[in-house]
Amino acid sequence: MGSLRKCAGLTALALGLVACSKPAVQRVAVIVLDATHDVHLSSYGGPTGLTPVIDTLAARGRRYEFAVSNANWTLPSTASLLSGRSQESHGLVRRERRLAPDIATLPQLFQAAGFETAAFSQMAFFSPDFGLDRGFDAFNYYVLDPANPAQNTVPDLVDWVSRRPDSSWFVVCHLRRPHSPYNAAPEWRVRLDPDGPLADGRRDAELAHADTFKERQLGKAALDRVEVLYRANLAQQDEELDQLLRILESQDVLVVLTSDHGEALGRRGVFGHGMHTAWDNVDIPLIVAGPGVRPGLDRSPVQTIDLAPTLIELFGLETPPGLELEGASYASTLRGDVLARSAPLYSSDKFGKGGVDEVAVFEGPHKLILDAQGHARLFDRFADPAELEDLAEGLPAVVTGLRALAEARLAAAAEQAARPDGDTTVSAEMAEQLELLGYGESSED
Repeated sequence: MGSLRKCAGLTALALGLVACSKPAVQRVAVIVLDATHDVHLSSYGGPTGLTPVIDTLAARGRRYEFAVSNANWTLPSTASLLSGRSQESHGLVRRERRLAPDIATLPQLFQAAGFETAAFSQMAFFSPDFGLDRGFDAFNYYVLDPANPAQNTVPDLVDWVSRRPDSSWFVVCHLRRPHSPYNAAPEWRVRLDPDGPLADGRRDAELAHADTFKERQLGKAALDRVEVLYRANLAQQDEELDQLLRILESQDVLVVLTSDHGEALGRRGVFGHGMHTAWDNVDIPLIVAGPGVRPGLDRSPVQTIDLAPTLIELFGLETPPGLELEGASYASTLRGDVLARSAPLYSSDKFGKGGVDEVAVFEGPHKLILDAQGHARLFDRFADPAELEDLAEGLPAVVTGLRALAEARLAAAAEQAARPDGDTTVSAEMAEQLELLGYGESSED
């Protein structure tokens, strides 16, 4: 890709983030809300008043309507966020692997540019155990404690920021909620569902782990309650973000708020994530706010792996020889330009022994889902975001073109799956953390 330090990018100049005489202090915070399907945020059409803090960020920033995750579970999607590479490329697709040492990451690039780098993570799959601490001067991992599910992550980050008023830094904060267990404080559940048939909480202990249900059919009252519990998690997390987003705004920090994947809540009998590449597993929020960002709605198609090239351009980061980035920078859209993409977007399912069960290809309004058995479904993601009407039979030419791309992706996944896993083993402590999150040895986020 070459160096961007020479300040040739007009986008960076227009944003005031990078110029040939760089500002003395630059800061960027990437906030990841785990398992957040964008449709639940108020600013994305969710219930009014559910996420007022995030809505305030969206109002002063740029909200991307069609953002997707390249993977439907945390480990590979986090590696993609940090490296700008798909899971078929970086290979961190199973708990038996660590991120390969020759794959450059965003924190390494910021670190080399003189930024202080730090991570604050509540999620087991974003931890040093999988090689994802590379490039962070400090990695703060918070062990999940059932007695203190909120943990102290956000207050600790607020304190960290407040003690660096004159420093340049890059920070990633990965928060567990709204990911299961859906165990928000009782007041949040009551606030969202004061008169519901299950509002006395009789089944909450079971339904709080609904993401572990396999092809299970629930009655309407229980399905509605699962959604309430999930949204209560989201609402509580929203409130906990208030002080953090206030201090980030006061210090002119570029804020990127997104998610690693979505969450299915019982539609068509499917719960959780890592199950498919349907909209509820891969459609995610993306909100960018801060100095030079033009507020507004943006319909540019963007994906997880686009973050790395975007921040590289904005901050003029030196790039090492041979750096492989599969994403495209959307830096120009932050000032209101239209993003012209020449390549499709991809989402991939969880890896098994032979590859993945399905992949999705996004090009223009169309989304093709192709499974490993060769069955294709086609949707208009602009007109039919919930993927209710399969258009494959009526648009054979579109299917043919996208099928070839999807088949190539399936083949790449099969090749990646055939690679040896190495000798990485999950520690007893990490295995316990994964169990608390609902992931046994064969169930990986």
